[in-house]
Amino acid sequence: MGALETDFSALASFALTTGADVVFNEPMSKHTTFQIGGPAAVFIRPEDEESLQKISTYC
Repeated sequence: MGALETDFSALASFALTTGADVVFNEPMSKHTTFQIGGPAAVFIRPEDEESLQKISTYC
């Protein structure tokens, strides 16, 4: 891995245990008003506020 690359597999695995949706290499253009943006290494969509809190604590 290069200096700017990060292994998000542990975070993604944890997020899945909270019920969150996890997608690798998700184009951010799908989630922005102007439909621009490259791929996110990992895109996590929490199921609810509790899931978001757990994931935030992990980070």
